Amino acid sequence: MTAPVSPEPGLFRAIGESLYGAATAPLRFVLWFLRLLLRLAVPAFAFAAVLHYFAGDVGRISWDLAYLTACGVAFGVLRFFHERFRI
Repeated sequence: MTAPVSPEPGLFRAIGESLYGAATAPLRFVLWFLRLLLRLAVPAFAFAAVLHYFAGDVGRISWDLAYLTACGVAFGVLRFFHERFRI
């Protein structure tokens, strides 16, 4: 037998949801800003890697690829937090 479902949340649940929303608002902004920076950084590093490739500068290509890899890892971490915590 299941308990009846109330159509409206209780006071404690409403307060908890309000506090959760207030606490996650700055975190949502930070994650949004980081995603924006990464979306701008990936094409920039890819373009820089192509330019360094045609210039024959192998040392800088490796750094560009390392930065691209770090951006990909950061995208994965941000996506995990976004999906896991529904932020």
